[in-house]
Amino acid sequence: MIDNKYEGNRLIVQDGECVDVLYDGDKILRKNSSDSFKKRFADNIDTFEMHQKESFGKINPEEYNPVMRELSKNERSFLAMVVGYVNYSSCLQFTNGKYVDINHFQELTNTSRTEMYTTLSSLKKKHILKECDGKYFINPWLAYKGNIINKVLKTMFQDYIVHSRGNVEWKKLNDGIKF
Repeated sequence: MIDNKYEGNRLIVQDGECVDVLYDGDKILRKNSSDSFKKRFADNIDTFEMHQKESFGKINPEEYNPVMRELSKNERSFLAMVVGYVNYSSCLQFTNGKYVDINHFQELTNTSRTEMYTTLSSLKKKHILKECDGKYFINPWLAYKGNIINKVLKTMFQDYIVHSRGNVEWKKLNDGIKF
């Protein structure tokens, strides 16, 4: 027997029994669509190569590109050099587990200690970079790894002006994460 608790959602019914429910936002992938994609991929298999890495960092171009245009040469250089060190918590870390520190920043960007402190200070004021307990975190609107953003990061970067969402502070966006 079908129960009314699924009202407003689309039911998948087989022989009078509810076998599944489609909720708001769910989509149906038709077999023909799937077969078509597989055929197009198979027809061009020589032009593709599977990426063997288990995970990799991501840059959000909608946010990253406008921000990069607003930064100084040193800030752009710094940001471009460090995004490759973003771990799953948006912290800057080497693959060996060691955290990136001021000395590493100098080596990576080939700048003086004074220039590096000036650049770090400026990026912190712009809410692009934060330091907590000697660890540096990059704003997940710009770059991140994985598909989960920790609520602590939203609090850390709550005053960041999100360019790709109408220049609104992150804390004022209605994205379902409460402060």
